[in-house]
Amino acid sequence: MGHFFNAAYSIAYHSRPLNDFEKILQLLQSTGTMILGKYRNRTACTQFIRYISETLKKEILDDIRDSPCVSMLLDSSMDSSDQPCVGIYIRYFKEMEVKESYITLAPLYSETVDGYFETIISALDELDIPFRKPGWVVGLGTDGSAMLSCKGGLVEKFQEVIPQLLPVHCVAHQLHLAVVDACGSIDLVRKCDRHIRTIFKFYQSSNKRLRELQEGAALLEQEILRLKDLNAIRWVASKRRTLNALLVSWPALARHLQSVADAGGQVGHRAQGMLRLMKSFHLVKFCHFLLDFLSIYRPLSEVCQKAVVLITEVNATLARAYVALETLLRQAGPKEEEFNASFQDGRLHGIPLDRMEMAEQRFQADRERVVLTGIEYLQQRFDADRPPQLKNMEVFDTMAWPDGIELASFGNDDVLTLARYFALSLPTGYSEDALLEEWLGLKAVAKNLPFSMLCKNALAQHRRFPLLSKLVAVVVCVPVSTSCCERAFHAMTRIKTDERTKLSNEVVNMLMMTAVNGVAVTEYDPQPAIQRWYLTSSGRRFSHVYTCAQVPARPHVGAGLRNQTMGALGTEKSVTQKPPTQPHREPAGVQKDYTVGSPRRLMQPTNSCASREGLVQEQEC
Repeated sequence: MGHFFNAAYSIAYHSRPLNDFEKILQLLQSTGTMILGKYRNRTACTQFIRYISETLKKEILDDIRDSPCVSMLLDSSMDSSDQPCVGIYIRYFKEMEVKESYITLAPLYSETVDGYFETIISALDELDIPFRKPGWVVGLGTDGSAMLSCKGGLVEKFQEVIPQLLPVHCVAHQLHLAVVDACGSIDLVRKCDRHIRTIFKFYQSSNKRLRELQEGAALLEQEILRLKDLNAIRWVASKRRTLNALLVSWPALARHLQSVADAGGQVGHRAQGMLRLMKSFHLVKFCHFLLDFLSIYRPLSEVCQKAVVLITEVNATLARAYVALETLLRQAGPKEEEFNASFQDGRLHGIPLDRMEMAEQRFQADRERVVLTGIEYLQQRFDADRPPQLKNMEVFDTMAWPDGIELASFGNDDVLTLARYFALSLPTGYSEDALLEEWLGLKAVAKNLPFSMLCKNALAQHRRFPLLSKLVAVVVCVPVSTSCCERAFHAMTRIKTDERTKLSNEVVNMLMMTAVNGVAVTEYDPQPAIQRWYLTSSGRRFSHVYTCAQVPARPHVGAGLRNQTMGALGTEKSVTQKPPTQPHREPAGVQKDYTVGSPRRLMQPTNSCASREGLVQEQEC
């Protein structure tokens, strides 16, 4: 059965249609792999994926319940069938490693605060997650939407149930909004966006034009990078890559548009309009500057997209972004300097640009406005309305620790403030003096260690730091980014497409559990899921029929007979199997003949069929 479960896992992990299951089995059979004639349809694939996802979900939920503390991450979304739903994710510890796992996608009966709250509570109760345990749930990560906000939204209702819950606005979402706000308020930026979309549609709608562009670029020994539709871009880094593609391809684009415009006609008229923008001095130079501007956000964007990100890392990267923006305000960036060096005698790469009067002055004014707006919106998104506890957590950043005698009393107030806020996560009646003594000891052994190593030391030495290890676990468990929600949402869009809108919520959850939380196909071990399947009536029936019914009961069966029987089984076709006219009933003694254990033990009945164990093992291979 290993081949069946591996094929089903590949279908779910890669979000492929369930009907591809039989095609994968046919491909395996064409390579010489022995495949049984049964279980080759969509229904069997769905059953196998159910046991795969249930096995994976049980393992994750067991790890979550064993975690010393957890945080919830929520993401509201709308699938392709316009069904509102909320995705629930849990951040937890597995041994000393932080994990973020998809738990469930719950459909909303009402898009109100009460509807969200009741749906989430019901889903957590159904999964038997003890979120009401005092001090266990410490953080709540959201995208900052109105429904999930801290002020009068869902967070307030959760804080009635979980008083010490710390709400955190996702930094990735904050960064995206900060850049969109900063750039969207500038007319020239919007003009750049529209121009890139126009070029994208012009070439993507015609393979002939795209081929001509590539051939022309090859003759000129110039590079063409793939342009992307800005409507499909979510991350700041993707915006930067799109602008870079436009500038790298600019000489070839300008020459090809000129040739199309010279040909005349309706298409030539469209090309003439795009060419005017392509040869605008103001627009081309501004695109070079905009690439410098967005490149400053690149390190911050990459930090925000990490599966596990710590607040101190975000703060340090944010500080470097402020310095880079201040520098860009005073002097040109690398791409702008490259433009200045290449623009000679009114030409860029040999192509004349249309330079209007006062063009440089207009450019400098727009340039300054963009940089100042970018700084302002970063401050608004990251520095305003942040819980003070996040600021207190910066005390664990060893890179900011002072030297000498100042280190002895450094951070005492921050540690005590955090301990008081998360008092329910610490032992009842803990001593603040004992906590400060542990804090002093940790500073002595963790000086100059990075934040991640400090946390590992504190967690590993929980006997030496019984109070501080619990507080550090809380700090690490608080979510800073909900980028895992974004990745899961992309998985949902691959699963529930416009052609698959009738998938039930149960099937969608099964597929997402595997696609989001599963390991790579090459690393997957199907045996736990197979063992779970063997405990079902279908699995028991398979083990009984293929162990006992297919081979005569003679203990001296030779290898030749086994090979013949195996060949017959391998060539058996599912279409020849007719369903019984009467419902199948298990023999009274079958269930007693099998012991619960590994699949191999399940395949070892206590009756006279035991001598055919080799046949079953060959079938599984």
